[in-house]
Amino acid sequence: MRRGARDALRIARSLSRSLSLSLSLCAWSAAAGQGTDSLKAAITAAPAAAPTAPRAIRVDPARLRAGRALYRVTLVRGDSTDTLGTHSTSQQAVDYAGRRAWLMLEQRGGRATSLDSLVMDSTSGRALHWGGVAPLSHLALELSLDTLYGVIASSQGRVTVKAGVPAGAVLGGAWLALALQQAPLSPSYADSTDLVVADVAGVTVLAASAMVEREETVGTLAGPFDCWVVRLSGSFGDVRLWVAKDGRALVRREQSLARMNAVLVEELVVLDGAAP
Repeated sequence: MRRGARDALRIARSLSRSLSLSLSLCAWSAAAGQGTDSLKAAITAAPAAAPTAPRAIRVDPARLRAGRALYRVTLVRGDSTDTLGTHSTSQQAVDYAGRRAWLMLEQRGGRATSLDSLVMDSTSGRALHWGGVAPLSHLALELSLDTLYGVIASSQGRVTVKAGVPAGAVLGGAWLALALQQAPLSPSYADSTDLVVADVAGVTVLAASAMVEREETVGTLAGPFDCWVVRLSGSFGDVRLWVAKDGRALVRREQSLARMNAVLVEELVVLDGAAP
């Protein structure tokens, strides 16, 4: 088996043991090492500096529209590209416990499979429920008064969760993508947030900052997009996100994996509906 194929398979297998990470690329990056334990070690060894920008990265539920985006996930090393699978995100209006809400779904397919769900109150924009299902593991969390309650179960055992969540924190990659699509991006844009990471060991909150680096036009299978390139930084490293200027989509994500001399790439291939 070629080296690139072995690395891709290792990433896929490790990802299948993780649950709902706040960034899908953060999940792939953690898996590229020794799974979720290496991510925890990195968080402990290199905590992010406290962001100085205002914490305003959030989703306005009144501006949401039903839609779906499908991405191709690849591992790029030099001239070699290995396809890891697909990553899709969607949002739709639902009824949850007698109230109107938005359901955000993230699904990964290919060499590893998982399904993450997040329910957001359609009036306040607060998270109500966070769930995740992967082979041999699942997550079920409820949010009440800025505290997450629930259970994370896997082949490694069962973890009861009770964790505080800062006001305005981002839960899930789909939430982050929608928030950046709604953000007032410009050449001088800078902001920050707290990212909530959930894996088989429990829940961790990471500080992260975001800033626009440049403008770029990107061609994809879903068509060309004029984008803002946003750099998201924290103890997880740097993730670059190409956000369509018209707010229709998160077009591309990239994260360098220095230990593997490779880059993880998610690129839009299908876009249905709009989510301004």
